[in-house]
Amino acid sequence: MLGLIIRNDWLTDNSWFALLVCLPVAVIVLLYLFVLQFFTWRNFRRMLFVLACFIALVVLFYAEEDFRGWHTWNKFKQAEEAKGESFNHLSFAPPPVPDEQNFALTPIIASSYNWLLNKEGKRLNPPKTNYVDRLSMNRESSYGLLDSPTNYAAWARSKMTDLKEWQNYYRTLAVKTNEFPIPPTPQTPAADVLLALSKYDSDIEEVRKASTLPYSRFPLYYNSDHPFEDILLPHLAAIKRCIQVLELRACAELENNQTDIIGGKPLHYRRTDGGRFLLYSIGWNETDDGGQMGLTEYGTVDTAKGDWIWPNP
Repeated sequence: MLGLIIRNDWLTDNSWFALLVCLPVAVIVLLYLFVLQFFTWRNFRRMLFVLACFIALVVLFYAEEDFRGWHTWNKFKQAEEAKGESFNHLSFAPPPVPDEQNFALTPIIASSYNWLLNKEGKRLNPPKTNYVDRLSMNRESSYGLLDSPTNYAAWARSKMTDLKEWQNYYRTLAVKTNEFPIPPTPQTPAADVLLALSKYDSDIEEVRKASTLPYSRFPLYYNSDHPFEDILLPHLAAIKRCIQVLELRACAELENNQTDIIGGKPLHYRRTDGGRFLLYSIGWNETDDGGQMGLTEYGTVDTAKGDWIWPNP
């Protein structure tokens, strides 16, 4: 075979075919000799022993890590339970409330989820296809005919909504579709925005009446042993869109000198020690708490107590 390669004309006189046959044979012979030399039965048993030891070490490592994690978790769990903490997810499920006092069971709120869930929170199979989600309000066009405004309010950064940009958005959109009502001639930005969002007036009024109910418990599958798989939240997106509409509408109402929806009197405001201003409503308790928000025992906002606040720079 080496002689064939040394020859200068081995590619032109068909000698390459002999090389093509000899090369695999040589490789097979070399592999066979290698196996005979190193893979004797004695060496094979040694390899099996080494492999078994390696597998045993891996199993012992994972067993030790599992035990250590189990022990640490149970030690932490017992210490926290001694302080009154609960690690049973069912203990966080809200207790049942009367249907007639439940905000989540009112028709407009239920329309956001009853196409997929029954009253026990279990998935309908098949889901309803002929339904209207009245809670899913859109402040932008549902058809994507125009880029949405980008200047949104951000209370954490003291950034206010630019109602002029929203006015231009609705007036430009009116050239392409009648999805939002717009007057023939421009009014103030706040007035144009309020008119555009007036298409939701009846739905918002229904939400307002529903929000006076004392309880809110959505029919979710709280008793599931696999809550991350079985507890569905189809209403979450609809509530978010509704809140966005209410936020824009509230900004326009404030700009348009609307009165407090609680009591019908002017909104309150005061200057803080840091030179900022607080604009606030007296809230559900109908008491001027001086711009103090109500808090739950966990430190979250309790809208049933205290005032409703809009921070301004």
